[in-house]
Amino acid sequence: MSKDYPVKAPLASIALFGAGGRISRHVVDYLRYKAPHIRLRLLASSEESRAGLQKMYPDGDIMVANYLDRASLGPALDGMEGVFVITPSGLDEQTAMDHFADAARQAGSARHIIRLVGYAPETTPDAMPARLLELGGDGDQHYTAKAILQASGLPVTYINLGASLMDNLLFTVGALQRSHTLIWPQRHVPLMDGRDLGEVIARVFLSDDARHIGSFHTVNNGYDYPTTKELAQIMSDVFMTPIGSDTSWESFSAEYGAMINARWGRDTEVEYRFKHFQYEHDHLLWCLNSFAETILGRRPNTFRSWLQEHRGLFLPDAG
Repeated sequence: MSKDYPVKAPLASIALFGAGGRISRHVVDYLRYKAPHIRLRLLASSEESRAGLQKMYPDGDIMVANYLDRASLGPALDGMEGVFVITPSGLDEQTAMDHFADAARQAGSARHIIRLVGYAPETTPDAMPARLLELGGDGDQHYTAKAILQASGLPVTYINLGASLMDNLLFTVGALQRSHTLIWPQRHVPLMDGRDLGEVIARVFLSDDARHIGSFHTVNNGYDYPTTKELAQIMSDVFMTPIGSDTSWESFSAEYGAMINARWGRDTEVEYRFKHFQYEHDHLLWCLNSFAETILGRRPNTFRSWLQEHRGLFLPDAG
């Protein structure tokens, strides 16, 4: 029976950047489960991360591919029909995506590229405070990335994470255990389980609907849209222990500054994160949507369910 939409032929191979990271690895794991016939090439940004990937996937086709090293991208993309593109915060997206687009065009094999971005639809970076633009980060660099890929002529789907990943809140464990206080900026954003995000991306790769190519899909779990105070209340209910909230810059920087700066490799990252959260809270309203539920064929995980699953990581003796 013929389909009533343009059909994309199945992909025989997919390369995935950041394959050991917390998002890409969920894409990898779902593809390995659902489509073991597809050849996966797992890409690491350095020899050190390559060694870690080799331990995770001993039988994997693993290569080093760094966006800022143009020569490394050609071999990584050679023969790959699908490519998952994800970048770290603070990356020079102008150089990175110029390199990637050039390498992908030269390889000539890509039929479906998925680029993960994260910003409110229809917004532009010129609306951001000057200090945010000066600091630079994924919240504004993704505009640059999309513009470059849009002009490249490559077959790209944009998966726009219109949510905060639930496991971001694992950063808050220390203060929760010490003082039963959620130290977190004043936020009001939808939420999503990273495992669901990975499955959504994998399922878009596996879909035969060619209309995904060129589309910009904003994704969240379609249910959770809490403020920080409401997050603390959900925690209180799940842990059966009163949880307070502290949204101040002083507490956030003292609690997470050294860790965040070290994790992202820049000493301005903690300031960028806090100011970006503040900008979002003061200027943006997000819309919950059903895209994830439609692609997954089920309701995505809710925050309450995720928190119940992981409550032992937060307050082992609660309740």
